[in-house]
Amino acid sequence: MSAVSVVLIFLQPHGVSDLPAGAAVFITGVSLPSRRAFALGFAVTASVGLALSIFAGEEVGTVISALLLCSVLGVTGSLLRHSRLSRDRTELLLAELEEARDDQARAAATAERASIARELHDVLAHSLSGLAIQLEGARKLALNDGASTELRDTIDSAAALAKKGFVEARHAVGVLRNEEPMNVERLPDLVRCFREDFALPVDFATSGTARAVSAEVGLALYRIVGEALTNVNRHALGATTHVTVIWRVHEIELTVNNEEGGHGLSGAVDSGWGLIGMQERVNRLGGRLVAGPSAIGWSVGVTVPL
Repeated sequence: MSAVSVVLIFLQPHGVSDLPAGAAVFITGVSLPSRRAFALGFAVTASVGLALSIFAGEEVGTVISALLLCSVLGVTGSLLRHSRLSRDRTELLLAELEEARDDQARAAATAERASIARELHDVLAHSLSGLAIQLEGARKLALNDGASTELRDTIDSAAALAKKGFVEARHAVGVLRNEEPMNVERLPDLVRCFREDFALPVDFATSGTARAVSAEVGLALYRIVGEALTNVNRHALGATTHVTVIWRVHEIELTVNNEEGGHGLSGAVDSGWGLIGMQERVNRLGGRLVAGPSAIGWSVGVTVPL
């Protein structure tokens, strides 16, 4: 643009050919660092002044006006560039400040979770561990004193529940400490725990292509299976149970089906807050929960969108 401006001055001496030069100086001030902008702007302005004086033979006032126009446009461009850089620096500082606040909030949340985890471990886990030991002693005393079979079975069930509560407390502490959370991938371990620790005849099957799910979905399904198996152990002791996970394109389907057990299903309908808690978890995920009697016993079915 500077070269074209000088050529226009030569071809059209008394035209407005100094305007392209002013535009070139303005663009230089906006685009380049201060030193380079000053050097190039000064060269362009000087070239235009010489061209107007030599080729166009303009008067001194006209030459000075053209020089002032180029100078003003160059300074304006430089000021705009500095203003833009200042705005960018301000936005960067604000972004860094926001990130620092987020880091501080995450650190505070982590510290709070660690504090809660310590309290759970020191109070709840220790209490459950002591309860399990006391129940084990009560079981031996009942056996030595020739207590009834029903009393020994009740003590055994209480000891098993205390053991399960201790395991769940440890899992909760692990989640609070950002350890591996409970999710769909750990369902086989949960089923194996009920099969080995509670002598519950339960199996696990899956179909479809497994994929990653959100932490909220994984935790909800894990808790629902745990609650369903606990209800089976409580209300249908010894019932053969099947846990099935079906992966679909846009959803995951989970079913827990059990046959009638030794205690029947009379208490399964009125299972306290268990089914209500399941329903609340599923509602938060926008899924569906169906729980009720089936052809062989009792069934819990959950469908959650992915």
